[in-house]
Amino acid sequence: MNRVRLVPLFAAVVLAACQTEPRPQLPQLTFAHLPVYNLDVGNVEFANRYQPPMAPPHVEHLMPVAPAAAAERWARDRLRADGAFGRAVFVVRDARVTETPLPKTSGFRGFFTKEQTGRYDALIDVELEIRNDRNYRDARVSARAQRSYTVREDASPNDRDRIMYELVEQLMKDLNTTLDANIRQTLPKYLR
Repeated sequence: MNRVRLVPLFAAVVLAACQTEPRPQLPQLTFAHLPVYNLDVGNVEFANRYQPPMAPPHVEHLMPVAPAAAAERWARDRLRADGAFGRAVFVVRDARVTETPLPKTSGFRGFFTKEQTGRYDALIDVELEIRNDRNYRDARVSARAQRSYTVREDASPNDRDRIMYELVEQLMKDLNTTLDANIRQTLPKYLR
């Protein structure tokens, strides 16, 4: 009789031990702390021309923050219309993230070694166009950034989420640096 009572208790303990840890609460990726570019245009528009394939090796659709969404957030936080005519168009041309398996040591040595078994490669390519009222392009700035991160074989799903978040965060810092320099150099007559 005692054994019958212990079986459900044992099963409950085993199931509780198998529980997955909750998904991490990652900070919101924002650029509101950076200065705003007041552009001499009537409005600012956003266009995402990148269509993720939603199939391996592409993983941007599985990320906590996709590069395309982060780039649009950058534009919404940093670009303001402060004129009467024309428009600024912020275009995401490419925002891919791919996962590549890395070779792993096999055999006895591989059994005792924790290795980097995957690599995430991220690329973001954007363009900011200034268009006049006749829809002709008066000026254009582009920027591109690339980053790669590797993942250990024992990384949990939460570890992978953190790595993907950090990858996009660093990618956007690189993009921001390039855009800042290019906007100041190429678009000074459109800045207020």
